[in-house]
Amino acid sequence: MQFAMAIATPQRRGLTLLELLAVVTIVGIIAAVVTARVGRSIFAEFGAGAVAREISLDLLACQRAAIATGDDHFLRFEVTGGEVDSYRMMRDTGSADVAVNEVKAVPNEVTVTITAPSNDMTFRFEGQANAAYVIDTVGESRSYRVSVVPVTGAIRVVETTP
Repeated sequence: MQFAMAIATPQRRGLTLLELLAVVTIVGIIAAVVTARVGRSIFAEFGAGAVAREISLDLLACQRAAIATGDDHFLRFEVTGGEVDSYRMMRDTGSADVAVNEVKAVPNEVTVTITAPSNDMTFRFEGQANAAYVIDTVGESRSYRVSVVPVTGAIRVVETTP
């Protein structure tokens, strides 16, 4: 009885560096073509909505902080030429206003305007807003409105794009 010796052939596992480089290059070319065709406009659509949601969440955090601490809290908006540049949460301790968090800048692609008695949107310790507040965020192709009801302090975000 004779045994035949089998010659083992190595099996290929994975990709070679050249194949991997070719795939990455093709994906990069496709991404560049898609970005050039679609442009920045599709990404800009999300800008106004993101800013509106961020401001509404900061208003909610301000309201909750007022309830939790018993001190009035407010968002102070820095306005230049009728448009909001930045804002931050502040705490009214009775003797002085204390910054609660860092300044948040508004992106250049989004225009934010406020309709309020002042640049401060205040929540009292019961969670009520001092006045009716309206914040409009306008992007390249979409716009949103953040509204605050004074008695309940309810915060609502609605798309206002025509």
